[in-house]
Amino acid sequence: MTSTAPGAPPGWYPDPDGERQWRVWTGERWSTLTRPYGPSVPIPSPVEALTVLRALHRVRRSGVAATFAGLGLLVSSLAYWPGRAHALGPRSAIIGLDVALALVTWGTAANAVALRALRGRWGLVTVAPGLNALALRATLALERDAPSARPLVAIQALAIALFAALAPRAPWLAIVPVALALDHQRAVARAFEQRRALTTGARPAGPRIDRVERGEESWRTRSGARSRA
Repeated sequence: MTSTAPGAPPGWYPDPDGERQWRVWTGERWSTLTRPYGPSVPIPSPVEALTVLRALHRVRRSGVAATFAGLGLLVSSLAYWPGRAHALGPRSAIIGLDVALALVTWGTAANAVALRALRGRWGLVTVAPGLNALALRATLALERDAPSARPLVAIQALAIALFAALAPRAPWLAIVPVALALDHQRAVARAFEQRRALTTGARPAGPRIDRVERGEESWRTRSGARSRA
């Protein structure tokens, strides 16, 4: 297996595993971001790259949590609205609804800005509550050339619909927004780290590169000891 020498600048290089594809070298380790051989990969301007980074960081930091916490709270507030079985008190129901709407609004805004930064345009889906979270997830999956992107989003949309329809009769479905939040958080974090690596090269060294660097450092130490002797 070949390896990019430590100190090589971050960028796209032939995959060291021998696959017919490019892989990103962060300056310290190989990332999971790959592209098949073909036309050269366009390099975004620093301003565009930083705009995407900021947008993804906002979604990663609070947008995902706000979106799915707001979704869960909204469905729960409506399911136990005064007048229904096991209803909440009027004051609790109104407070829950207000908090849910605030969370959904913040999550929608964060997802919209990130989706706009990635796609380069606004659209109806970009600003649609809930839909833009699924659209962002699909966009990130398609960027990784994942063939399961569309089925994944379709399954997630179905899960949300089932949760909204059946939550009053099946409280265990509260696991749905939790599972979706974990999946979206992982996808956004991965995309953020890959772009941060291309922009700044700031990523922790991986085990394989660590071994290369330790070997080089060991060789230098032994060479220095021999020269002093």
